[in-house]
Amino acid sequence: MATDGGSYGEYDPAIRSGLLAEAVRVVRSFSFAGAHVVVVGGLVPSLLVPQPEAGLEPHVGTNDLDLCLRMALVDGDVGSYERLETSLKVAGFVMMSGVSWRWKGGVSLPLTVEFFCPPKEGREIGRLYRPGGVVGGKLSAVVLAMGGLVDLDARDIEVEVNLPGDGGKTRQPLKVVGPAGYLAAKADALRRRNKPKDAYDIVWLAECWPGGQAGLAPVIRESSIFNDPLFKDSLRTLRQEFADIEAEGAKKYARFFNGSGRDMDQLARRAVGAIQQLLQELTAFMQVG
Repeated sequence: MATDGGSYGEYDPAIRSGLLAEAVRVVRSFSFAGAHVVVVGGLVPSLLVPQPEAGLEPHVGTNDLDLCLRMALVDGDVGSYERLETSLKVAGFVMMSGVSWRWKGGVSLPLTVEFFCPPKEGREIGRLYRPGGVVGGKLSAVVLAMGGLVDLDARDIEVEVNLPGDGGKTRQPLKVVGPAGYLAAKADALRRRNKPKDAYDIVWLAECWPGGQAGLAPVIRESSIFNDPLFKDSLRTLRQEFADIEAEGAKKYARFFNGSGRDMDQLARRAVGAIQQLLQELTAFMQVG
């Protein structure tokens, strides 16, 4: 990630629209392949919930663009990767310090693009993948544990932006992971890395979805991944990570606001309450435990 996601102060919500415009420029540069990349990560909450209800804070935003390559593209030949890489270079992006899955560029704002892909036989979770084998200096993607759920739960969202570099106003459809796939990916991230913002993203989505948890639960139930065993596992993870104020997820949520002057125990209780309420809304339809 572009930052370590350690605290609230690392993010500036005011640049969200500018970063979204940079992201649209990148996806548009992919041409037809743009339909085979799914936006995951920090841009997702404000794409799913552009305007929170009165009294709720906007999402803090992000400093990067995470893209999960869809199965149709990953299962193809290496030419698909080469075309993406060529598009990135034409758009002015360069590989970051030899890390083939991270590329940096941007016109008006700096943007880091990170690439992920779903697991499959021959694609080990957490490892780099490129058809035919990883090649130094060539684009690759990190295999994401929940990448298959991300692929299945993708939805189309059209956004309007002013393209950077005085490129003018435009509308662009984006493939964006839905709330079920997003929560699954974030729950997995919560257990695999020490990034407090993962907990913040989870709680923010639960609280700020239109109608709150009662509004979010039906959308999750209608998702094609609702009965997937991996998704059930992710709900168990959320239950464990937000079991009480001493649970790791609750503590990470509180730590995200370090330096804000807010009471840490109250923040942890807020996180626990938010996720337990969502799980209660869901348990009437699926046994989690």
